[in-house]
Amino acid sequence: MTFYKPYLLVMLLFISNCMLAQQNNDICYIMLVSGDVSSGNNYLEKGDTVSLNRLSSLSFSNKAYLTLYNKQFGTFKFTQTLTNKLKKESFNYSDFFSEIIGINNDKIPLSSRGDCECFNFSCFYSNSLINNKILLIDEIIFKSERRILTDYFVQFTDRGITYNRFLKNINEAYVISKDLFKLNDSSLFSFDTTAYLCARYQVNGNNQFEIICDLDFSIVRVADIESLYKTYNQILSGMDKKQVYEEFINAVYKTYGKPNLCQVNKIIGYED
Repeated sequence: MTFYKPYLLVMLLFISNCMLAQQNNDICYIMLVSGDVSSGNNYLEKGDTVSLNRLSSLSFSNKAYLTLYNKQFGTFKFTQTLTNKLKKESFNYSDFFSEIIGINNDKIPLSSRGDCECFNFSCFYSNSLINNKILLIDEIIFKSERRILTDYFVQFTDRGITYNRFLKNINEAYVISKDLFKLNDSSLFSFDTTAYLCARYQVNGNNQFEIICDLDFSIVRVADIESLYKTYNQILSGMDKKQVYEEFINAVYKTYGKPNLCQVNKIIGYED
């Protein structure tokens, strides 16, 4: 029997390591908490962990959410809606995440120009499977695609009041700033109703108006972006710098909205 003991020890160590690896794969790191989210009697905080099989037991206050990172499924946003769905699903967790949040394993295709400007209206469109909002940190600058002289303005309605705010034109570049969405009481428009990017131009001396696209912005502070990047660097400290950055960008898109990479990179001081 003595002859078999080393092999038995190796087998036990192998099984133990497999179980530990599976446990690590089940852990979700909490990168961001918005609102109140509780597990039992305890409120969750940034830096806490929660296992995959505990997600269905979480409770969320109104509009609350978590941004989570898991080694298997990457970064994803978790809400009360997904908790409720998870409770109803009969298939396993792997199938649930592959089907419901499977896009989180895909790299998000984003382009960026060195001067941080948009060169077509596509910068105002996002991938609705990831997040239908566009990130507005301070301002978005875009070049007009039109050859005729055009004035651009944003239009939105809040509590029965319609606002028409014209964009600044700086050297043929147009600026959308968060100040355009300030209401009469100095609060910011919530984007609970549709806002529009509109154009005004002249044809044969007559003003013509055109809706270019819907606008659905998520207005975020610079400090929020800096804090999220710091959290990813702290919690994923053993990961390659580029991998941490890619997960962070995933988190920005999924948590807030489609980012301008050049703008975000300047905020966090990142160079590839």
